[in-house]
Amino acid sequence: VGNPSCAELRYRSSACEGVLLVAKSKACQISSNFFSFFPLLKALIVSSYLALYDEEPAAVQAEEEADLQRTVPEMADLKDIVQSYAASDCGFWVGECEGEVQGCVAVKRSSPEDCSLVRMAVRKDTRGKGVGTQLLAKAVDFARQYYLRMNCATGNIRAAKFYQTHGFLEHTHIHTPKGMQVSVMIRYFQERFFKRVVILGGTHGNERLGVELVRKWTSAEGKQLVQRPSFESVVVLANPEAVALNRRYVDCDLNRCFLQTDNAELQSKFVVQGYEKQRAAELLAQLGPKAARWQDCQADFMVDLHSTTANMGLSLITQTQCDPFARRVAHDLLERNSAIKVTGSSDSKGDTYCVDTIAPSGLAIEVGPLAHGTLKTELFQATETMVYQILDYIERHNQALAAKLGKEAAACARTELVPVERAPLVTTFPQLPFYEYVFRLPYPAAEHHGTKRICAMVHPAVDGHDWEPLTLGAPLFVSFSGEPLPWVQPDGAPTGTPLYPIFVNEQAYYEKDQAMTLCCLISVGVV
Repeated sequence: VGNPSCAELRYRSSACEGVLLVAKSKACQISSNFFSFFPLLKALIVSSYLALYDEEPAAVQAEEEADLQRTVPEMADLKDIVQSYAASDCGFWVGECEGEVQGCVAVKRSSPEDCSLVRMAVRKDTRGKGVGTQLLAKAVDFARQYYLRMNCATGNIRAAKFYQTHGFLEHTHIHTPKGMQVSVMIRYFQERFFKRVVILGGTHGNERLGVELVRKWTSAEGKQLVQRPSFESVVVLANPEAVALNRRYVDCDLNRCFLQTDNAELQSKFVVQGYEKQRAAELLAQLGPKAARWQDCQADFMVDLHSTTANMGLSLITQTQCDPFARRVAHDLLERNSAIKVTGSSDSKGDTYCVDTIAPSGLAIEVGPLAHGTLKTELFQATETMVYQILDYIERHNQALAAKLGKEAAACARTELVPVERAPLVTTFPQLPFYEYVFRLPYPAAEHHGTKRICAMVHPAVDGHDWEPLTLGAPLFVSFSGEPLPWVQPDGAPTGTPLYPIFVNEQAYYEKDQAMTLCCLISVGVV
């Protein structure tokens, strides 16, 4: 095209088996030539990453480049861009000028509502000439046709500021194993209405608190307690057969039956069989399908009620970071009750095994300590209050969106979207303390006639002390002979960051060989 500031775009089109080259006056199809871009694009992305070290000494830059060349993934998506981005809601673009690649960018699906901006890179000698702006604009224009939000992550301060000037909001930071701070950012395109909220209890049949609340809200006197003017609340007893038996499950854990993945390693961790397999299919038919877009799902938000024998107090669990609305809800509840803790996974794939992930958005409420099959007044009432507060927050959200449209919230349809104006350059937001899952710690075990058996218990100084940081060298377990076993940080655990145990000595997790889940405490912006 002749001017790097108005680079032409070459990109994949779902309408053809190759790549569509958009020119000034005509379009021509390319297929095989595009695969030769791989070395160029890989080098481009590597050089973009190394720009993080521009201010470092030459020796540091050389060491980092050598390390990156050794550890950088094969980038299989670049070897077969057409196949990797073949879905109609994904795309890959390359900016060209006078036949030379100047930059690239891609959009990949993260969840039914979210996409990720990936492979964003611009040649070093072309930066500052508008190529990145045009690539980003192309990706954003494409993504807003399919998604409500776009996420991206960068360890480059200049890149973070670039994204902020284009409407992205920085909501949290993560640290890589090498200590680099990475900014996680989000840009809203549209907001949606929530028209059907599902409340589940009895997912585990012996967690009686949720069961009794479901019975209360499905009674003639209690139905109206969970209804709100702008949406319908549906209350479901998730595992009725297990409830009748007062058992956690009949054949397998129902709350492990909703994973949708081709990953054999993940699938092998869960046995889905018998009654719970049938019940999961029924719930998916009634409330799903899982991973459906908001227009096609039968549930917009889910609340799953649980209790635990661990000393968890009042806690909320989010299953994926691709759910900013759940974080808003959690922050609202935390503002009303500072004793609430929020935990969960930062997995961005949006695919977990829990029942509340059938809907695009949701939370699990977990309270304890409470023995299975029993009730406690304060925990029952606290759970009930949290559910009402969640419903009230969703109602306020719907009313606020309807006001922007000049309509009554009850008259707004699920498919109606409210555009979000590009955010001003804001760098501070309300912060949500978030206990992020790191790993699940098993019990110490020893060989016994060819099989492994646990050989220690949780130490009294840790048992019952959920949410309190572990101290290196302090007793964590105690052997059956009475010998204290100290906490030693295992390989792969983040160093220099306190770890907080939760679900400590949970009775139901003995069969899973899980003594506790360890978390690190991070701060997440509520945007």
